[in-house]
Amino acid sequence: LLGRPRLPTDPPIQMDAATAVPIVPRDLFLQSVAPAWRSREPVTAHCACEPTVVPIKGDTDSDHPAKGCDVALLVNRGSAAYYGEVMNWEGAAGCWRRARMLPGRSAYAQFQIATNASVIGDVARTNLKELELRNFKEIGAAYANTREALVVRGGCREDEPENFKEDEIAASRRAPLLLHIDGWRGLAHSYALVAASLVSELASRCGVRLSWSDATSPFGNDRHRSRVTTPLPPNVRVLPPGEVPPGAVVVRIAWPYNLTAPAGAARLLVFATAEHLGCPGRIAEGSPSWGTLAHGMAVPTRLLTPSLYSLEGLASCGVPRERIALAPHGVSPAAYAPLDAEQRARRRKKRGWEGRFVFLHVGAGTPNKNLKMLLQAFASVAHSVGRDGGDRDGGWWGGKGTLRPTGKQQSRPLLVLKGLEALYGSSAKAKEALQAISPPLSVDGPDADVEIIGAQLSAADMAAMYQSADAYVSASMAEAFQLPLAEATAAGLRVVAPAGGAAEEIIDSRHAVLAPSILEPRSSGRGFVVRVDEAGLKEAMTFVLTNKTMAETARELGPSWATVRLSAEAAADAVLDAAFVGSW
Repeated sequence: LLGRPRLPTDPPIQMDAATAVPIVPRDLFLQSVAPAWRSREPVTAHCACEPTVVPIKGDTDSDHPAKGCDVALLVNRGSAAYYGEVMNWEGAAGCWRRARMLPGRSAYAQFQIATNASVIGDVARTNLKELELRNFKEIGAAYANTREALVVRGGCREDEPENFKEDEIAASRRAPLLLHIDGWRGLAHSYALVAASLVSELASRCGVRLSWSDATSPFGNDRHRSRVTTPLPPNVRVLPPGEVPPGAVVVRIAWPYNLTAPAGAARLLVFATAEHLGCPGRIAEGSPSWGTLAHGMAVPTRLLTPSLYSLEGLASCGVPRERIALAPHGVSPAAYAPLDAEQRARRRKKRGWEGRFVFLHVGAGTPNKNLKMLLQAFASVAHSVGRDGGDRDGGWWGGKGTLRPTGKQQSRPLLVLKGLEALYGSSAKAKEALQAISPPLSVDGPDADVEIIGAQLSAADMAAMYQSADAYVSASMAEAFQLPLAEATAAGLRVVAPAGGAAEEIIDSRHAVLAPSILEPRSSGRGFVVRVDEAGLKEAMTFVLTNKTMAETARELGPSWATVRLSAEAAADAVLDAAFVGSW
């Protein structure tokens, strides 16, 4: 495992089970994988690359067993293995996601029971993290202390770190990188937030000459206007729509997606997300189709996406993988850093959260957020843990996945739903979902089970909300990234999220719990959804509620993980790499 894509200069290498480093040991698979998936037939393109694969029916105990996929080979070799190429961590992560999306909970289960999937999942995630970190270290080493790195990364920052030599700073300033952002501002939309964060960070790079133009908005009324608008940095040049500096690389963050490059652009990066693991809709009128990227464009064009999960969906549209760049979203770790005990207690008292264990959820309340299941799982937790004497300071997780109460009474937990009423009508959606919940949950008030917040808050107020909560929970079915998971991690919160989707790329399992999920076709439209298991979600929420050790681990490791992997600085670096490194 090289930890990087295979280069043309690398000799052809066939994966050999005797010498390859496995993501999961084969013996562990043989103990856990359902018989229909134990075929030793070679991995094929269909078997390795389809998001859902099924075993071929047959007698697995006969001399001619079913010719299904060998899951051990599927995971350990990676999707490119049948070409004789070396697996890289991206291929490994993609294959592993496909292999484990059916954890003993469907007709095509690859594992005998869900517990097998959980055990193997822990092993695979640990090994994949090592591969991934190794890959990032190699990239970092290649850029360290080189003049090229300084120029590619945008030169010095405003504070001009001491390790940048004066001649290198001068060199970067003589040849600035021309970057133009075509995006939204003043809109209460995630794409506008992504653009604002990127511009703020890139504006601090003295080697980048940054300009901006307002992209056309498809929203025709004032309810989409943001009540909290961050102005552009003063050194960002604002140009009329459609105008770009000659020779600039254009990054377009808006939809409907438009793959037509503006006149004068040297390259075009189009931000796109495939949360349903399939082709995203809404191509702008007159724009080339996704498949056009496979044949080349007059102006070199790439897609920019925030996760490998989303990348898989875009690739299914016929877009070559080499034309899709990965640039995860970033946050400001300092803005979300955990508060000291006194500050936190003061803020919690002001919010009326004193003495409560607060689960926070931030989202629009749209169907993909899966609010009904989230509320149902929380209702089960609230009506059991709060009444059976479970203790969040001393409780522990039983060997069979059950809470062992310690006898100390505690307040019932509180679920805070932060939506955006002006744009999505999220409060009404939450109240509608609550009507179907049994046992019922009370809303708002001093002793309520659920608090609904629909007002738009400033970035500082949102950070304060994360800092005052205890845990973050998501049951989302379709996400290309999930920025709130990154924000919660930076704030040192324990996190609960569905396994198998983009969440696995954001959080670290040392301070998060991934609830069992399956990947299933959408009931309407193309693509898939991640369907979290309700019982598993309840167990995960109970675990973070009762585990003091995890609270301490999350507070210590979450912010450091965010600083290394989820920072706005790292996100800007990834965009600059995509824009300026290599030939297109």
